Amino acid sequence: MATILRAVLAAGVLAAAGATWIRADVAASVAAAVPEVVPAVVPVVAPAADALAADALVVTIALGSCIKEDQPSPALEAAARIQPDVFVFLGDNIYGDSTDMEVFRTKYANLEAQPGLRALRAGPTRVLATWDDHDFGDNDMGVEYTMKRQTQAIFCDFWKEPADSKRRTRDGIYDSVLLGPQGQRVQIILLDARFNRSPLKRRTPSDTPLPRGQRGEWWGAGYGGDYLAHTDTTTTLLGEAQWAWLEEQLKVPAEVRLIASSVQFASEEHRFESWANFPHERVRMARLIKRTGAAGVVFASGDRHWGELSAVRPGKLTSTPPTFEDPSIKLASDADQPTYPLFDVTASALNRSASVRTERNMHRLGDAGEGKANDQGGPYLLGNFGLITINWDQRSERRARQGEAHVPDPTLTLEIRDARGAGVLRHQVRLAELK
Repeated sequence: MATILRAVLAAGVLAAAGATWIRADVAASVAAAVPEVVPAVVPVVAPAADALAADALVVTIALGSCIKEDQPSPALEAAARIQPDVFVFLGDNIYGDSTDMEVFRTKYANLEAQPGLRALRAGPTRVLATWDDHDFGDNDMGVEYTMKRQTQAIFCDFWKEPADSKRRTRDGIYDSVLLGPQGQRVQIILLDARFNRSPLKRRTPSDTPLPRGQRGEWWGAGYGGDYLAHTDTTTTLLGEAQWAWLEEQLKVPAEVRLIASSVQFASEEHRFESWANFPHERVRMARLIKRTGAAGVVFASGDRHWGELSAVRPGKLTSTPPTFEDPSIKLASDADQPTYPLFDVTASALNRSASVRTERNMHRLGDAGEGKANDQGGPYLLGNFGLITINWDQRSERRARQGEAHVPDPTLTLEIRDARGAGVLRHQVRLAELK
């Protein structure tokens, strides 16, 4: 109840002053004055009757991940205040990290008490979710986690999946939602990068020519992390059933497709979790998008505890990620290269901010220079959420200059916004360029 009271008090104080966002320092001071009491069980708030209908026009999609469920989340509250048409939780929506299902239930109850989630569920926003390791099971876990059927059921209960939902019975909680009218359709594909994912390949001292005591050198060079890329192409990130399902989804007519992947698709030089742990699967994804002719694809990811914008451009998809030992760029074949930039909006974290560190990302947009993680361009290291805005009525500047009749030239604006709701990273692309 303290989190709810904190939000009410802070909002009242600031509204009286004409403010439109809740300051983190005000929220913190209110929280300090009111003892934190979180009930073990919190009733689930049903979606508002006017929640986004399937044929309603989608203009704004907010994104978020990595929320410590029992701590304040000004970024989630800021996202809720803009009342996006859709909000996608990208995983690590709680930190379960257990084989005890009561731990998961209690932590979901704490998440339900978050003022930001309550506001989203009470308003017109369509709330969607996938999971990552910490709400799937435990840190960095995949197919080897033994309680995944149990956490699958708890996940589906919390996110209000119908009793007959396929998310309850298939091998994974992957799903797809199609929204919007004809000619302005938005498809949101929620991948499951955990249920069937092969065990990761862990770096060992023998994998680097450096003496063991110099392990920090590859971190300092921007290659931090403990995992190596699989060379065994029988390993998988999604599993064959999900791949077959995804191919059919990419054939569904849509103008914009958001693929929520939980782990990063674009960034590949770090050795934490990402699609680059399975480079053959990453190439397979680009190949599948190309083969199906799927237009308008944008990836959304979380996991990293910072926000950044990236894009794998045509001719830049690698077959094997660069490493500390071999930093050379090995490109995928021309046949596997994407036909348009594959953007990746990494929206992380809602309240689990990163410690300051450098990291290479050859696909990062607007980077100020190698290793300058805090300089202009990103990544953004504090609490944040992502926002995708679709301007369906944007007029072509060329046609406007030529005095021609209004012809829509839709644009996508990709943003990372801070915990106050202010933009910190931004990139705009014409939808016509994503074909």
